[in-house]
Amino acid sequence: MELQFPVNEEYYCRFKQISSFLHQQHKVNKRRIVVVTSGGTSVPLERNTVRFIENFSTGVRGALSTEYFLRKGYAVIFFHRKGSALPFVNRCPSLFKILRSCSIQNDTININCLENTNFENIKLAAKYLQTYSLQTLFLEFETVAEYYVGLKCISEYCVPIQSSTVFFLCAAVSDYYIPDKYLPENKISTRENNNGNEIMEPAYVLNLYLIPKFLDLLINTCRESFIVLFKLETDSEDQLIKKASNLLEKYRVNIVCANMLHTRREKIIALTSNGRTVIQVDKNSDNPIESKLINYIDQLFANFMDCID
Repeated sequence: MELQFPVNEEYYCRFKQISSFLHQQHKVNKRRIVVVTSGGTSVPLERNTVRFIENFSTGVRGALSTEYFLRKGYAVIFFHRKGSALPFVNRCPSLFKILRSCSIQNDTININCLENTNFENIKLAAKYLQTYSLQTLFLEFETVAEYYVGLKCISEYCVPIQSSTVFFLCAAVSDYYIPDKYLPENKISTRENNNGNEIMEPAYVLNLYLIPKFLDLLINTCRESFIVLFKLETDSEDQLIKKASNLLEKYRVNIVCANMLHTRREKIIALTSNGRTVIQVDKNSDNPIESKLINYIDQLFANFMDCID
């Protein structure tokens, strides 16, 4: 079953650059490929969209993980939510803060008044972005339809090199959507009574539909790829492990990374067919948990490649 709301032709055109990127990075430069999905999706409630349903995600995990994949020599397709965290940039002050810190004399802009830490972070970000510019392909999505269509395009381009490709799927993707045929054309109106006052009873009922799971399509398209999924829960760790185990068993992927919402920066439980591995860092650690996670995945992927060879 395909998603029932359209994506314009211009969006498809953005993905044509994948072919030359994969040729250069894999065939010429002999790099392993990782597809990182990052950030949350939105679900439009109207065709001329004003209102959305959003999935919570800052994109920090995907951005940090991309940094560590790049340092290990991978070429990265960074498929991210527009406006979410970006590799190397997430430690920098905002553009607003930078501009507020500037002084202008004789048409010369001086940013030396920034705190030393912020200034160093900006220099490092510029250095790393330049160093890895050819090794990274940035592609954006906003709606869940764009995510679905975009990941489908990416996976199809990766078919010829699927055994050398990691799919690191940490985007927060909606489980629900409204098919295009049920979307109102324009902004949903507020209901009022005869006195012009807003009605306090439920004014609008949304019928949400389950999104067809893309994992089935991805696994059938790139069944020889190394696939890493993420599972986040808010209730209990027991429920988290149960749901992550079901995910691992159902889709037969290589790793399911399970984490609780409020401890996701300090603890990840990685489930594989061989058991569980707890990846953990101190809350105040200078090194984010993603550094340990990518080391772990890199080792498992190396073993995976050895088995193929």
